[in-house]
Formats: sequence, C-alpha cells, structure tokens
Amino acid sequence: MPSSQASSRTPWWLWLNVLSLDAPLVAILWQWALARTYGVQMASVNYSTLGLTVWLIYVLDRVLDNRATSENQSHTVRHVFYQQHRHFFIWIFIPAVVTFLAYRVFTSIPAPIMWRGFGLAFLVGLYLLHFAARGHRTLRILGSVFASFVGGAILYFLPLSLLYKVTCGLMLLSLLHHSIRGSEHNPIRLLPKELLCGYLFAVGCSMSVHFYTLDSEVDAFSIVTFILAMLCTLNCIGIACYEKASDRDTQAITYVWPDIVRFYPALLLALASLVIFELGKGLTVGLFYYHIAILTGVTLLGAVHFLSKRISSELAHVLADVALMLPVLVMFLV
Repeated sequence: MPSSQASSRTPWWLWLNVLSLDAPLVAILWQWALARTYGVQMASVNYSTLGLTVWLIYVLDRVLDNRATSENQSHTVRHVFYQQHRHFFIWIFIPAVVTFLAYRVFTSIPAPIMWRGFGLAFLVGLYLLHFAARGHRTLRILGSVFASFVGGAILYFLPLSLLYKVTCGLMLLSLLHHSIRGSEHNPIRLLPKELLCGYLFAVGCSMSVHFYTLDSEVDAFSIVTFILAMLCTLNCIGIACYEKASDRDTQAITYVWPDIVRFYPALLLALASLVIFELGKGLTVGLFYYHIAILTGVTLLGAVHFLSKRISSELAHVLADVALMLPVLVMFLV
C-alpha cells in the first residue's frame, strides 16, 4: 500500500488503532477494573501515567519495527502510517513524551511504584530490542547487554520477592540469549512475543494496584493477573492470525508456530474453563464481577474469531481490541 494512500483510504474507525491509542485505553480500563475489584482509590496521575507509558511503548515498537522492516514487507495501515511519519515520532514525539514522563514519574508517582516500574521497564526494553529492533543486530546486542546490567542491578537492589527476582532474571537471560544468538531462522521460540507482551501488559495494568493492596491480594503472579495476561495474550494471538497475510512479521507466533491458528479456539475455551472454575470458588463481589468481565472478554474474542473470515483484517483487529474494552463495563455493577 503506497504511503500516499494510507490516510486517504483509512476509515474513521481505524484511526484509534493507527495512532496506537487503543492499547493505552485498554490498559487504563483494566487498571480501573482492578482498582474497582479491590476497592482501591487511585489518583488520576496513576491512570494518565500508565496510559502515556503504554502509548510510548507502542509507538516505539512501531517505529523500531518499521526501521527493521523494508516498506515492501509491511502492508498494514499502521505500518504505512509510521513509515510515512517516522521522523516526527523519532525527533519530536518520543523525546517529548519521554521528558514529560520522567518529570511525572519523579514528581508525582510514589517511590515504590516508581521502582517497580523501573523493574518492569527493563523487561519491556529487552522486548523492544529483541522483537522490534530485530533488523539491527548491533543495536540489539549492545542494547540487550546494557539493559541486562541495568536490569540486573534493579532486580538486585529492589525489595522484591525472591520468586519475582528469579522469574524476571530468567526472562532477562532468555531474551539476552536470543538477542545474541538471533532467532530469525530459529523455528522454536522459548518466549513467543505475544505471550510475553500479554504478561508484561497485564503486570503493567496491575502494578499500582499491587502497591495499594500491599501485595496481599493481587501481585504479578496471582491468578487475577494471570487470567488478565492470558486474555491479553489471546487478543495478541488473534490479531496475529487476522493480519498474517498483510503483516509479514516473521517474529509473529503465526509464523513461529503455524498451527496456533488451528488451536486458537481451544485456547479460548481453556481460558474460559479456568475462569468458570475460579467462579465456583467463594469469591468476593469484586472478584466475582472481575472474573465475569474476563469471561465476557473471552466470549467476545471468540465471536470476533468466528467473524474474522467474513470481515477485513483491519476490522477484525479493531473488534479484537473492543473485545477487551467492553467487558470492563461489567465492573460498574460492583
């Protein structure tokens, strides 16, 4: 798709996705849902900081991905948009948002949340280096080594649980290994990017709630975070399935594990079964409706998957994201 046609033929309902605003909206909604579940009252700065951070990460992902992929390999509207405006994002948008976020984090965010955010940031940085910057081997390796030293220091000094440190450390070493060895021609991926993206996204959504509940009810390894991570992962996998023909990303799970397209409905059913099992336990009112919201999201993703062959890949992508937004309405019943 020529870049000159990217904006003229883009329908209005696709612009939220093209501008990467869908992910920040999903993150804010689920952060609110988790806060509602546990009766946590958070300042608006927590929501705005999360939304802006997620937006920055997604923009970085798009920009790095376009720098690593030739134009004739990327045909989705959002790829064309970022190819066409990459100089604006590199020289204006990204520096401005980084500066503002740094000011916001150091002046308005509680120190424990800030340090947890730094702990999560090094994993996100490795994710971007490994997957988005895959076309720049030197940048990937040097960035991964630097991030490993920084991330290791953060994990060592932060007052985190041993389980959290060990898990993050193993993820760090795994991504560093893949960054150095490369994985363009490796048919087996230890950590598919959709799985890693879904988990990091869920941890980011729940991180502030972790702090305000003193980690007594929800943390990075709780079932509450896990089922949200799986919902986000299934959203990513579904989108990869719908865009396989137009987005020739050899790092996508549909290329690494081609059979995932066939097993996708079974994965939806597995998550639905897990949520129904959890509903059979003695849950609080907030947790009950939270699980209902997750189950609603799984059902909507299933509906989108059923319709995906009858609609365009762009519309299927948008509807998959809407399937993550609408279920949060359930939390208004709490």
